[in-house]
Amino acid sequence: MSQPLNLIAEFVPLDKRAARRITYEHRTIDTLFTDLEAVGICGGLLNGQARQVWKRSQLKKSLPADTFAGHVYAMKTIEETDLNTVSFLLTLPPLPIGVKTTHKAFQLFDNLKSQQQRPSLRLIDKSGIKYSINFYYEEVTEFKETTKTKGDEKFSVTTTDRIRFIKRVYDYDTLVIETDEVKLARIYKNGKICPINDATTNRSVFELLLRFVNDPQKELVYYGSVTGNCSNCGLPISDKRSISAAVGPTCAQHLGFKWG
Repeated sequence: MSQPLNLIAEFVPLDKRAARRITYEHRTIDTLFTDLEAVGICGGLLNGQARQVWKRSQLKKSLPADTFAGHVYAMKTIEETDLNTVSFLLTLPPLPIGVKTTHKAFQLFDNLKSQQQRPSLRLIDKSGIKYSINFYYEEVTEFKETTKTKGDEKFSVTTTDRIRFIKRVYDYDTLVIETDEVKLARIYKNGKICPINDATTNRSVFELLLRFVNDPQKELVYYGSVTGNCSNCGLPISDKRSISAAVGPTCAQHLGFKWG
């Protein structure tokens, strides 16, 4: 099993980054941030216009100029504070994210739950790290006693064995993303995505989850095209119709996907 700390994204400090130039209409700016970082920074600023940029992104109502404006505000924070401070803030654990599209993911799992005992979907990020998404569960230790009697009517011996076993208790209102059996983040039906352990959750996981809840089928197709395996059962897919759907005909039916 991988150690949790190995899952931390390799964050590149701002002073180690090369600036890139972005353009909107007739304006240009050299930025050190990704689009997600720039807009995210706007959410923590006192500037009302900057916060509107962030708010529109959360509501999926971003204007064409918002991404550019986000970079303008983000770069201005470096001028008003300093490079090291902003770089440090970007390494802090992500806060819960609120989205309105988590129902799409839960619809898939509700479809699977009626057909499969332990439904699971597989994802892969752009760097090749594989993840699984399942209903959230806790492992509970339980004990069961079994009694055996040996002998006859005149003389018998009764023994009792106490058997320990692990039972999974599922929460069907919560999904969990994990890799190498390390739980990274929960997805709630109410629209929140929250890290489980600050030290093990990175921005790339949140970016993957945001893409997944926005368009689950697209991310499942991506997994199938990259790995050659079904994003539901994990078995190899070889025919063109299965590859185009990222799943075979049986799993496609369980998910509610059109096959081929």
